This record gives sequence, C-alpha cells and structure tokens, in this order.
Amino acid sequence: LYVSRVCVILFMLKQKQKKNRANPIISTQSISNTYFHCNYCSQNFISIPFCGERRWNLSRYPRNFAYSQIYHVILKGIDGHDIFYDNNDKDFFLKQLLTTKQNFNLAIYSYCLMSNHVHLVIKCPNELLSKSIQSLQIRYVSYFNKKYERTGHLFQGRFKSKVVENQKYFLELCRYVHRNPENAGISLTQKYEWSSYKEYLGEAKIINKNILLHYFNNNLNDFIYYTIGMTDIDD
Repeated sequence: LYVSRVCVILFMLKQKQKKNRANPIISTQSISNTYFHCNYCSQNFISIPFCGERRWNLSRYPRNFAYSQIYHVILKGIDGHDIFYDNNDKDFFLKQLLTTKQNFNLAIYSYCLMSNHVHLVIKCPNELLSKSIQSLQIRYVSYFNKKYERTGHLFQGRFKSKVVENQKYFLELCRYVHRNPENAGISLTQKYEWSSYKEYLGEAKIINKNILLHYFNNNLNDFIYYTIGMTDIDD
C-alpha cells in the first residue's frame, strides 16, 4: 500500500511537471505588479521561481513610477568614461533633449551636462518614461559613434530614475543639479554654460521654468539666493 501511494504521488508530480512545461503561466496583470523576464522562453511572469528547467535572470527590477510623474533621471558613461568630448557634443545632446521634450510631451525643470554623466529633472507620463529616455540615448549614441568612429555601448546599463514626490525634495534636487559643476570643483554655478541655471536667468530654450520659480513667488533674486547664496543647505 505504501509503495502504491508513492507511485501515485510520483506519477502526479511527473504529469504536473509536463503540464507546466507545455503551458507556462503567462502574466496578464499590470506592470504595477512584481514581474520577471525569462531569458529562456522570452515571457514575463509574476512571482514564479523558474520556467521549465532554466533559472531566471533577476538582475533587473521593475522601475518605480511617481504619482507626480516627476523624475530625477541620471545618464552615466559606461565604466565612468566621458560621454562628451567637446562642446559640440553637448550642444547636439541639448538639441536632442529639446526634440525628445517635443516628441513625448515632457516638462523639463532642470538639467546639467557633465563630462561623463547627465542630470535631468523632468515630468513625463509614466508609460512614456523609458521610451522617451531611450529615444534620446539612441539618437545621441548614433551621433557619437559615427563622429568618433566607434561601436558599442556609450551609457552605463539602463538609465537611473528616482521619483520626486514632494516640494522640499523637488527644490533641493533642482538646486543640487544646478550646483553640480561647483560641487565637483569644475566651475561656479553661475558661470557654467551647460546647465539650465542660465536659462532661469534669461531665455528659456528647453526648460519649463514657471513651476520652479513659482515656489519663489517668481522672485528671481530669491531663486538666485537659494541656489548659490545659501550655505547652510547640504547638497
């Protein structure tokens, strides 16, 4: 009797295993759920430990989305290498950033181009975040590789995005982005050519400056003091 029960159990497990291999469970739930991608069968699954006999690659996690739709986006050069070799490269990147803004209906609150990374503070529909930034990256990498006769990746992995959900963090973040060159010992904030700070003082070519200035009652002097005059705020 004991042997019979064991045989029945083994038979049921074998049949279940065959069924799972023939009909893998495919997620029909939204992106808000925890999901993983199987490199073996190219399907997305929710909370399933393995597909068939292959383990999954769990190196990537679902991106967090903001209720505010405002993000701090960071693009880094692969292995810390430069992504801008001259000012023409930076100028081309800003033109592509403007094109991306127009194509994907973005609002850009601040930006800063450093030699090996870029900071952006943007508002973007959640469903377009990855597509918009990838579009920007693809166009710039195509230009860069052609100009310098190179191939392969330029940016480090997928871009980083941090959610911005409150006013205090938004203000501190924009201040941090504008002061990035000064904190790195490269240039004074007000003299750096490749950040959005100069647009707040003059003509806005790329940014949407009304939101940030609104928090200073549209007083430009208060904005300048907060950004470069205050010394008791940690960057």
